[in-house]
This record gives sequence, structure tokens and C-alpha cells, in this order.
Amino acid sequence: MIGSEGTLGVITQATIQLLPAAPRTRSLVIPFDDIRSAVGIVPRLSGRSIQPLAVEFIEREVIRITEDHLHLRWPAAAGRTCLLVILDASSDEEMDRLSQSVAEVCLEAGALDVFVADTPAKQNTVLEIRSKIYEAIKSRRSRSWTSPSPGRRYRGTSTGSGRLPPATRCGSRPSATPPTATFTPTS
Repeated sequence: MIGSEGTLGVITQATIQLLPAAPRTRSLVIPFDDIRSAVGIVPRLSGRSIQPLAVEFIEREVIRITEDHLHLRWPAAAGRTCLLVILDASSDEEMDRLSQSVAEVCLEAGALDVFVADTPAKQNTVLEIRSKIYEAIKSRRSRSWTSPSPGRRYRGTSTGSGRLPPATRCGSRPSATPPTATFTPTS
């Protein structure tokens, strides 16, 4: 099922283990100037036995589009990419210890800052922006595609073969962002 994201398979048997929800969660937003430094965080966290609930890479341009769409503000304006780290813990003390450990690892690796969504309002804002990225991009693309400025045409950039271009590489690791089609205004 590699490459199909689970859409081309049939489940014949499943064993599910339910775990209780962690009583505390916290989101950390960590901006970086380059994606290479951000990508390097995951093995560093594993090396310190830190197991976040989630780690996501989000490019600044995507965040800006979503901020504009929702009229909300992401806590970090700096950097070209952000890491969103979601932690869970059973106590306030454990949460503070985990947050501090993640912050130390990230700052050692070149993070510009660490923003902690430590209140329900901050947490909701971060997660709302994160959950609406696709909607914001889709809305923006549909507006620019269906309502071009008078006298302007749009052309798509593609490989011409109907296939996606090869994945962009960052060092020896695949890029955190898949290739995308772009539309360039022409006169």
C-alpha cells in the first residue's frame, strides 16, 4: 500500500487497543530559518527519548495564506518554516519537563524561538490554523483560477508528462513538502 495512503487496500481483520486520552496536551510552535534544521529535530527528539504526540513541518507561506483566510495570527512570524510539536502528559510537572526538553533540543539545533500555546485560547488558535490549511489553499486557488483579473490569463506549470516532478531533496532526506503546481499570471 506504499504510495496509495491506504486507499487501495481491504482490511480483513483489525485489532484495536484504545488508550485513554492524555489529561494534558500542549502545542509548541518553533520557527526555523531553513527546513534542514527543522527536519533534523525528529531524530534529536528520539535520541532524548522524547515522543511527541505529533510533529509537523509547516512552511511560512502556507501559514500566511491560512492566517489571511481565517483572520487569525500564528504565534511565530519569523522563519521560513515552523515545526508544530504537540505534547501530551499526565501531569503539569511532566508537561513542563517535556516542553523544556523540546525547547532545548530545538534551540540547540538553530530554532529562532519557541512559542508555547499554554492556554486553551492559544492552543485553539494554533490548532484552528493548522486544521484549516487545506481549506485556505483550496479557497485561494479556486478564487485565482475562477476569477482572474480582466485581461489576464493563467498558465499552469507542470512536467508536461502528466506525472509529478521528482521529490525535492534536502540533503539525503526527501523534502517535507511535496511538489505542487503553481499558476503564474501572464499578460
